[in-house]
Amino acid sequence: MIKRLNFAKNAALGIALAFSTLAAAPAAQASSIDVQYEGSNAWGSPVWARSITYVWNGVQRSHGAGMFRMEDADTSESILAFCIELAQALRSFATYDSAEPTTTTSAQLENIDRLYTSGYADVNDADSAAGFQLALWEIMTDTGSADGLGFDTGGFQTSGTTGAYTAAASFLDNIGTATGGYQLTTLSNPVAQDIVTASIVSPAAVP
Repeated sequence: MIKRLNFAKNAALGIALAFSTLAAAPAAQASSIDVQYEGSNAWGSPVWARSITYVWNGVQRSHGAGMFRMEDADTSESILAFCIELAQALRSFATYDSAEPTTTTSAQLENIDRLYTSGYADVNDADSAAGFQLALWEIMTDTGSADGLGFDTGGFQTSGTTGAYTAAASFLDNIGTATGGYQLTTLSNPVAQDIVTASIVSPAAVP
């Protein structure tokens, strides 16, 4: 299940290029939340990120990909998140509120849900986090294309032999059809990088 939120940035430390991250979802009942880096930068510690290279709409780019470590500025509660928007930069301090994101379609949201359900539990180091990010970017750029999901064709392409690329291919190959494994929250803003967070779905109470 995916809940949609919007975030407007208050202050900011910009990251030159889009990155990615996994995140523990903010409290569902909160109407807004101020988010900042958990450490001196978005990767925090330990750093679960790798330098990767890809081609997006014919342009080759190289930068970091992995999991962001952020926190609730008021409670210091940890937030792990991944990027779902390549075109904009992440900023350190943000206020998230209830509003529809503009960067995701229903097909993208479903595929994000499928990816988390099948693969999120396997994100446990720098290579797997970078691979998970690459898989998310493929979903965000090529969902709905005639070529389907894959790194060889479409608007988003990448290849390599290191662990991050191997992990990315494995996440897509094993995406499956199941959904609902995690409570997902998208955090978005028209002028800043959108991210997605996840928390474990609580089991239903026994009557």
